[in-house]
Amino acid sequence: MSEPKRVAILISGRGSNMKALIEKAQGYEVALVASNKVHAPGLDTARTLGVPTFAFEAKREEFEEALERALSDHRIGTIALAGYMRILTPAFIARWRGEPTAVAAMEVRDGIASLQHGGTPPAFRCHGCHLALIHHRLHAAQQLGCTFVIGGAAFNSPSFRNQLRARLQIAYIESTWCRRRAC
Repeated sequence: MSEPKRVAILISGRGSNMKALIEKAQGYEVALVASNKVHAPGLDTARTLGVPTFAFEAKREEFEEALERALSDHRIGTIALAGYMRILTPAFIARWRGEPTAVAAMEVRDGIASLQHGGTPPAFRCHGCHLALIHHRLHAAQQLGCTFVIGGAAFNSPSFRNQLRARLQIAYIESTWCRRRAC
């Protein structure tokens, strides 16, 4: 269970702001210092001040997944960015604000995964949330032993393009015809 007064500080470099936050802490506890750079000098400063550290260099989504585990392990309730030089994904931010950024479903039957019903609220569109969900479902399908994945979307729609970005390949195109006035 996270506790609001347990703070994690994210840094990318020396951590001069982090040091001040640790030394002047009143009403909160700095319970973790985390960095996307394993050799960030601020990590040594945090250790010297007796604060646990976490460092991991990876692509943004992979780093954020590992960071989330570290934050959970340390029961962090508040995050402070102190010279952190990487943009956090909207999905990560939303999880900490308690907002859904996107929803999707996947049905698995006989080793075949079907990606279904994806949606992203307007405020989070064009930020990679839908693509992240596709990647997450592809990973889940692999973990479940699926040998085939099916996805469907209107030709050249954002969903279609995201599926291509996720390296799904077109097996066939199905046309839907309608009269102009009825569409």
